[in-house]
Amino acid sequence: MKEQEFLQQYDYHKIDYKLHGMHDHKGNSFNAIPDVLLFERTTNTIIIVEYKDSLPLLHVGKTKGKPAIDKLHDEYLVNYSNAGRRRYQQTLGFNHSVYKMTGMKTSLSDINPNGHYNIEVWVVDRDMHNNRKQGKAALQHRDKSKVAKVADKYKIRLMNLEQFEKHISRGDVVQMANLPMRNNQSGGVPTLHPMSNIRGVKND
Repeated sequence: MKEQEFLQQYDYHKIDYKLHGMHDHKGNSFNAIPDVLLFERTTNTIIIVEYKDSLPLLHVGKTKGKPAIDKLHDEYLVNYSNAGRRRYQQTLGFNHSVYKMTGMKTSLSDINPNGHYNIEVWVVDRDMHNNRKQGKAALQHRDKSKVAKVADKYKIRLMNLEQFEKHISRGDVVQMANLPMRNNQSGGVPTLHPMSNIRGVKND
């Protein structure tokens, strides 16, 4: 199932909202556009949903973060120039890294005053728990067991479509058009502020 099919199946709309000033576990900054933003009203939880079409996350970047992943992406094309390798190179960006997911969660938690919201990141892939043996090339960059350890440490939820459907059916979950961000009066880092009227939330 491609990303657009996933969005259509659940009547979600791809958002055009960039998260600025995110940082990974090593302090490297990045911007990100989530696939979907959800809000669970019963638990006051902001949920970032990232959909991956049968593409395991990258585990590289543990010691240096985003620069290491960027370097892998850039050097791969130099070493492998055939068409198949070029296609694979496109999947080596930071967008496909487990550390992007952890970075979004920790960054939003940092600007969440007094813990007003619960912050969760869900990575959805129909093959998330497929137990097929991974080949040597896949293990080099996207070892599922290593990804799972990182995700568990930061409490990132890895789920298949069936698990995703169970999660969204349990509570009062709606799609958000954007985050309730507000700039500090001092001009510093924006903060998440309480939504008095669920402004910016799609109710249908």
